[in-house]
Amino acid sequence: MKKITFFLWLSMLGALASYGQNGVGINTNNPRTTLEVNGSVTVNGQLLLDNPRNITDGEPSTFVVQDNTNQVRALNLSTPTSPGLGYLQTYILTNTGLDFVRDFDTQIDASKYVVVIVSSFYNQRLQLNGSDYSIPYASAFVSGGTWHLTANYPIARDESASLIGEWNINTLIFTNNLSKQYTSMTVDMTGNTTGSAVNPIVD
Repeated sequence: MKKITFFLWLSMLGALASYGQNGVGINTNNPRTTLEVNGSVTVNGQLLLDNPRNITDGEPSTFVVQDNTNQVRALNLSTPTSPGLGYLQTYILTNTGLDFVRDFDTQIDASKYVVVIVSSFYNQRLQLNGSDYSIPYASAFVSGGTWHLTANYPIARDESASLIGEWNINTLIFTNNLSKQYTSMTVDMTGNTTGSAVNPIVD
């Protein structure tokens, strides 16, 4: 019985496979490599790639990802309509109330994406209010399920109320499945200027 079953399996495989000078093709008469399959392949277990060719500078990059249905898909970043691993977005906020952006809603879903501010600047000269300096800040935070931005020069204001200021806030946006969100870490510095975490969050 085992011999008959094995013979039938080989016969079915032979009906589907073509043998060319370059290799074996399944559902193709002209295999271009040692084995070429024209159709879907199901792999139960590990798929190991031994010595894949390295990408050179300037060559389009394609990533292989597994979706939520366990299908393997290609992510070609050189295609304009393809999603990216991350997105660079500059928000130009003009005609703000003096130099202050209290709350700007990006409308980006916080359950799907992470927003990080990488740089920001304000394009007008400022006048200090009773101080020798002002340290600017810009941050992203979640409110109402979406990402918001805030930016300000504390203890400073526009030199003239007639000036129309403009904040440029550069952000990096990437999906949650490319990152891990840890809970906040509270460390008692015991009045010192130096300290250390008890354990690293990553090894």
